Amino acid sequence: MAAPFIRRRPVRLVAGPWTHVSPEISTVAVAESLRQLAGVEASHAERAVRIRPIGGSSWLSFDAWPPPGHLLTLHPHEDGSLRPEPPTHTAEVGYHYDPARPTPMAGGRSLNVWTAGRRDQKVREERDDVLVWTSGRLTRDTLVAGEVEVTVQMASTNPTVDLFGRLCELDGGGRSWNIADGYLRAADDGTERGRGGPARRHTVTLGSTAAQVRLGHRLRLQVSSGAHPLHLRNPGTGDPVRDFSKLVGSDQRVELGPTGTQVVIPIAAVPGT
Repeated sequence: MAAPFIRRRPVRLVAGPWTHVSPEISTVAVAESLRQLAGVEASHAERAVRIRPIGGSSWLSFDAWPPPGHLLTLHPHEDGSLRPEPPTHTAEVGYHYDPARPTPMAGGRSLNVWTAGRRDQKVREERDDVLVWTSGRLTRDTLVAGEVEVTVQMASTNPTVDLFGRLCELDGGGRSWNIADGYLRAADDGTERGRGGPARRHTVTLGSTAAQVRLGHRLRLQVSSGAHPLHLRNPGTGDPVRDFSKLVGSDQRVELGPTGTQVVIPIAAVPGT
């Protein structure tokens, strides 16, 4: 079989804060295609990666994805704060998950144009089945760019507990907006569950994101056991065929401490800053 024809042209990643049917996607795609067909080389300012971040008003260009920078690790504390230093002692916070009233998704990565994208988190964060921690005010404009990772030390009365993590931006008006989120259904390891059951360590990758978080705004971490209907609710029965005729609630307890729950956030070095 003959090898397929490959035109040896530079390849670029172009991304922006769009939902699946945003009109701007077509506009950008057509413009990039015309550049390639016309043989227009990317300028020095438009390297292999070109992004317009969430909350940003201009395009940024980098040589690679994720862009260079550093990792910021923040630790949840018992008082609801999110800080660079970990707690000095171990503490627990908990919540009850009821699949009969599943935790709503409130935006995120979905093909449903009516529910996807960047959404106000007020209703979701006021629920008693969503844990929330908030950082101090940022001292400079900050570009979050890359894969956010949340690690949760959790015990549950449900052997197949769901874990949903979400990073948000709290703006100057006190409104919370989603930046990135991820989901994990922790597999049953055969351990007997209950209040005295051991906590297991789970890591959830929230996927690649790029968000411009402004000076004076805050970062916020959500931890819950659902984002319905983006992820099907966990009936609590361990039924692999997802029979929702029976729904069993579960109690979760999250450990905070020196080696407990944390979120790792990639902070990009923006050219010219």
